[in-house]
Amino acid sequence: MKKILAIDAVGCLVDIKGNINKSISKILKKIDNKKIVLTNADDKEKKIFLKNISYESFSLKHKPNKTNPKYYKKFLTKYKLQPNEIIYIEHDIRAVKSARLNGILTHHFDGNIKNIKNFLNSFLNKKQNFPKKKELNFHYYPHHPVVIGASNGKKVNFMPCVWNSGMSYEPFLYGVSVRKERYTNQILKKSRFFSINFLDFKDVNLIRSLGRSSGKLINKTKEFKIGYSNGYFSNVPILSKAYLSFECKKKFTKTYGTHTLFVGKVELIHTDNKISNKSILDISKVSPTLYLGADHYVSLNKKTLKNLKKIPFHKSYSARNIKLIT
Repeated sequence: MKKILAIDAVGCLVDIKGNINKSISKILKKIDNKKIVLTNADDKEKKIFLKNISYESFSLKHKPNKTNPKYYKKFLTKYKLQPNEIIYIEHDIRAVKSARLNGILTHHFDGNIKNIKNFLNSFLNKKQNFPKKKELNFHYYPHHPVVIGASNGKKVNFMPCVWNSGMSYEPFLYGVSVRKERYTNQILKKSRFFSINFLDFKDVNLIRSLGRSSGKLINKTKEFKIGYSNGYFSNVPILSKAYLSFECKKKFTKTYGTHTLFVGKVELIHTDNKISNKSILDISKVSPTLYLGADHYVSLNKKTLKNLKKIPFHKSYSARNIKLIT
């Protein structure tokens, strides 16, 4: 169901003489959602204020006015609407607060037409929903999955992790967020070191296999014939296929909801020779893996690479002496 657009009469759509606000009217004509004009006007006032309005109107004839929350309760009841089925534009801040008390998403019109356009674009052209338990949303992807390597001293395990990020330059910290139920979570809680490995898109099947299996039930290194070596530090397995690997010393552990964030200080970096001559990733030689969610993967299109380093920084930017990497 499309949302209904409710709009204030005097002060928004018309002036006190009933003349149409042409700027707002032009915006409304481009919108095919149902429109309802909300007003306080009695029958006599309607003949003045609404004489040029063709949209359906609703009024309680000042009994009560829109500044009273009961006005909007009666409005919703008449049209059998839920508050989330309507968005509203109103000029009177007291009426705005009154509508919001009823859960109606309301924009305060202060004369700025551009702000109305932005409001309508956000809430008419886009779907809104509140997060629900056990309902996943993957539209914020793609993210690049890394493969965590960890050992409990007896068993080596590898697990892909999409929720990962650099946390600091100095010291160089990198974090991985692992669901509490994962076997890797148990190992990381007891380990002092772990590795973070970046794999080329050609190894996407391995990444997927590592994620859709449990090291608690199988030995992944044998099951998937994984080539790895021990790192410089104790019990840090490094994937041989990785074009980049970090050996990390665990520094911080913190649980957030369903996941535990493990932050490691990068103690040693392994970089494939074919890409080590540049500070940024050479995507002519490596195709990084990106995850779209729900077992969908993609990589980068090399033709889309755009170098903007010759464009000057804005005068407000404070890092004047930043060195542009090549």
